[in-house]
Amino acid sequence: MPQNNEVGRYPLYFFIVIFLLILYLFIDLFSPFIFDILWALILVVVLYPLYLKLLKFTKNRETLSSLLMCLFIVLIIVIPFVLIIITLAKESLQLYSAINGKLSSISFPVVKKFLTSEIVEKLNKLTAPFFKLTPGSLEKGIVTGIKNISSFMVLLTKTVLKEFASSFLHFFFFLILTYYFFKYGDPLLKELLKLSPLSNEKEEKIIRKFKDVAQATVIGNITTATIQGVLGAIGFIIVGISSPVLWGTVMAFMSLVPIVGTFIVWIPASIYLIIIGSYGKALFLIIWGSTVVGLSDNFIKPLIIQGKTNLHSIIIFFSILGGIKLFGFSGIVLGPIITALTFVFFEMYKEEFKNQLPGSIKIKKEEIEKALTKKDD
Repeated sequence: MPQNNEVGRYPLYFFIVIFLLILYLFIDLFSPFIFDILWALILVVVLYPLYLKLLKFTKNRETLSSLLMCLFIVLIIVIPFVLIIITLAKESLQLYSAINGKLSSISFPVVKKFLTSEIVEKLNKLTAPFFKLTPGSLEKGIVTGIKNISSFMVLLTKTVLKEFASSFLHFFFFLILTYYFFKYGDPLLKELLKLSPLSNEKEEKIIRKFKDVAQATVIGNITTATIQGVLGAIGFIIVGISSPVLWGTVMAFMSLVPIVGTFIVWIPASIYLIIIGSYGKALFLIIWGSTVVGLSDNFIKPLIIQGKTNLHSIIIFFSILGGIKLFGFSGIVLGPIITALTFVFFEMYKEEFKNQLPGSIKIKKEEIEKALTKKDD
C-alpha cells in the first residue's frame, strides 16, 4: 500500500519539475522586457480611475478608451519630456560656451581677500616645502573646477539623449503593454486570482495595498520633484544665474535620489556666487535652497506617500535606497511597493496563525488564570 502511494506521487513530482523548468524558461524569455511590463502595470494602476471615467464617457468602448489613455500618456509624459531634453541640450551647450568665454575675465575678490588673511599666511609658512597657495593657483583651480562641471553637464545631456534614443523601442513595447493592460487588465487579474489559494478578503487586501502604494509613490515622487525643480529654477532666476531651466530640471531629477537631493546643485551655485563677491545673492540662494526648496520635500512627499502606505518615513527612505540598488531608477517605486506588501503579508500571517503564536498562547493562559481566580473568589 505505501508503495502504491509512492508510485502515485511520481506523476505529481514529474509535473512540478517540468512546470518549474517551463516557468524558469518563461521568465528568462520575458526578462529583457520585465521593466517595460512593471512600469506599464504601475502606470495602469495609477491611471485606472481615470480610465474608468473615460470608459463611462465612451459608453464602455474598451478599445477606444484604451487607445485614448495611451494617447494621453504620450501627450502628458512623452512630449513634455522631449521638450525638456531639447531645452536641456540647448541650455547646457550655451552654458558651456558662456563659461569658456567669460571665466578668464572674472575676478575673484573673495579669493584674494582669503589669501591675504593671517590664517592662510600661517598655513603657507607650514606648507611652504610642499606647496603654496597663491591667487593665481587657486583661481586657476576654481576656473578648472567650474569648467569641469559645465563639461559634465554637456556630457550628461548627451548621455540622456543617447539613452532616450536607445530606449525608444522599449517605450513602444511599454505603450503596447499599457494598451492591453487597460483593455484586458481586469479579466486577466480575475483569471490569475483563480490560481490563488488565499481568501477573497486577503486577495483584495494585497491588491488594494499594491494600488495605494503604486499611486502614492508615483504621484508623490513626480509631484515633489516637479515642485522642487520649479522652486529651484525660480531661485536661480532671482539671483540671476543663467540656464534656470537646465538647473531646475537637474534639481528635479536629483530630488528623486535619496541623500543626494537638490543641494548638490544649489550649494555649488552658492559657492560660485561667494567666489565672485555676490554675498547677498549667495546668502539668499542658501536660505532659499535649504528652506523653500529643501523643506518642500519634507512636507509634500510624506503627506502623499506616508498617508497611503501607512509606513514610517524612515522605512520609506530605506526602501527607496534598497530599491534603487536592486532595480536602478525603477526602485524608487518598486522599493516601497515591496516593503508595503511585506508588511501586509506579516499582518496576514499574524491573523492566520494568531492562535498558534507564543504571544497569543500567553494571553490565553493569562485569561484562563484570571477566570479561575474569579471562580475561586
